[in-house]
Amino acid sequence: MRLSRVIPRTIPQPLPLLLAIGLACGDSARPTPDVGSNVALPAELSGIPTTGPEAVRRARLIEPNVELDLRDAPYQFHAELERNNGRIDTMAVAATGLDDTTVAQVVDGAVTPRDVGATNVRIDLAPQLRLRGSVVVSERIASDSVWLSRGQVRAWELRPGMYRITVDAKAAPGEPQPLELAADLLCAPDARAPRETISCRVRQNTRMLLRHTGAGSAAGPSLAVVTIVRVRS
Repeated sequence: MRLSRVIPRTIPQPLPLLLAIGLACGDSARPTPDVGSNVALPAELSGIPTTGPEAVRRARLIEPNVELDLRDAPYQFHAELERNNGRIDTMAVAATGLDDTTVAQVVDGAVTPRDVGATNVRIDLAPQLRLRGSVVVSERIASDSVWLSRGQVRAWELRPGMYRITVDAKAAPGEPQPLELAADLLCAPDARAPRETISCRVRQNTRMLLRHTGAGSAAGPSLAVVTIVRVRS
């Protein structure tokens, strides 16, 4: 695979079959009114007894760390509650506040994504019974199988942000990679992700091109399976 117009200082060594794909960005998160950190609990979610045999003595979130897509529906946390009488229940619990309301907001106790990023979530069941979780919001831009034949080009318009790109480029053993990427990006391997994953920073609106150069003996259509996710603005 050949790279052109990729900033060389950000990719000290070639990444085989890794950058042979482009990004496609969707619309940005729609603006919504800001929401403060203190949100009233819905009546059906706030009735946690604090005394007597039904009082909750211990609680834990079923899924404390949640990953959401920007287009997902509001997320309702659930908790396992252990009562004084020994009964254990699982029920929906209301979020009562967020550290960063630009990433998400609380509506009727559920967490609604607003923009990509991460925030901590507060769930106060009672003065002495407080749970903490986190929400990471990303935006899936593409999850496609891309076929290109000799001379074909695919282009994507990119806006600023940080992206996580996972590529599985298909090529016959011993054959050169015919896909060439032309872009102006800051990219590096993502050590926390699979081998095919890189992280790229887009600093300004730009265009990324992926083209089939015709390299290889057969020079037939080439396939790349790609997932593009915007993780930060």
